[in-house]
Amino acid sequence: MIRSVLCVLIFAMSLSAAGTPQSTKMSRSDSAFTLSLTFTTTLPKEKLMEVLFTYDHTKQYVKSPSLSISLIKEEPRYNVIKYHYNYLVSKMDMEIENKISTDYNHFNFEQTSFKRTNKLIPKVISSGGKYDILKNENGTLLVKYTQWGKMDQKISGIFEKVIQMESVGFIKDLLKYVGNFESKYTSTAQVN
Repeated sequence: MIRSVLCVLIFAMSLSAAGTPQSTKMSRSDSAFTLSLTFTTTLPKEKLMEVLFTYDHTKQYVKSPSLSISLIKEEPRYNVIKYHYNYLVSKMDMEIENKISTDYNHFNFEQTSFKRTNKLIPKVISSGGKYDILKNENGTLLVKYTQWGKMDQKISGIFEKVIQMESVGFIKDLLKYVGNFESKYTSTAQVN
């Protein structure tokens, strides 16, 4: 149950040629948390932002048997995506607003609505995050992923570990997806 809620919190996200996070840091205070990861990728920043942002890519790397997503609105650097979780004990809907900066160095996401059918699932009061390109050196981007959230219950002990484990797992899955584009982009660049 907690895992599913955490998957929703984690939208959207990337590492060293589809590897693992270089660093992970988490802090918490009562019912709020902030988690940050850094990773590298060889995708050009415009392509990375396209993969992270667009609905067509999102529906490919955000997959779960109990999850369906739908596009509410999409513009060149702005969209809203709805996540619908259908569990045996409850249903949950969350809308996430996504924005890319004009220089393609930042991608921000924020929860704009949250609904659940019963209280078995913790309420996500607020959540959001961002990707920031910190450095571009010799065609390799250093990216920092930050996620934050506030729940209707205290975050401690095992709940904290689950949040961290799920976040790292999500990024690893995303990086596998990003890795497919790294190899295709490298192959295309070598042919041209």
